Amino acid sequence: MVKHHVLDWLISNHDAHDRQFLRTPEGDLVGIDKDQAFRYFGADRLVWDYHPNAAYFEEEPVYNTLWRGFSQGGPALPDPRTGEVGEFITHIVVGARELGSGHDDHCDCDGRQQDHQEGIFDQCLAGFAAMSVHG
Repeated sequence: MVKHHVLDWLISNHDAHDRQFLRTPEGDLVGIDKDQAFRYFGADRLVWDYHPNAAYFEEEPVYNTLWRGFSQGGPALPDPRTGEVGEFITHIVVGARELGSGHDDHCDCDGRQQDHQEGIFDQCLAGFAAMSVHG
C-alpha cells in the first residue's frame, strides 16, 4: 500500500479510497481509477492529512487513514527509506535523474537527441514494469 501511496503522490492523485483497489487471485493489490491524477498538481501538499476532495464530501484518501493510525500508535508501516518501498522510490528517483540528464549541450536538431531521450524514457518505463507497484 505504501508503494501505491508513493505513486499517487508522484502523479498528484489524492482520491485513493478503498474502492480504488482490487486484489488479484495471487493476493497482489492493484490500484485503479487515476482519473484525478494531476488535478491538484502545484496546489497540493504532500502531507498525510491533505484531503482536497473533502469539499465534495468524499472519503479521505486511504493513505491518510493509514498514516493517522500509524501516528497514533497503530499498525507499523514500512519505512519508505528501506526495503521494497525504498527500492521502489530509489528506482523512481534514478529514472527521473536519467530522464533529466538526457538533454545535453550538443543538440544537432536532427532527431538524434530526441531519439536518445526517448530511449532513456523507454528504459525507465521498462524498469517501472519490472519494479511493479503490485504486491
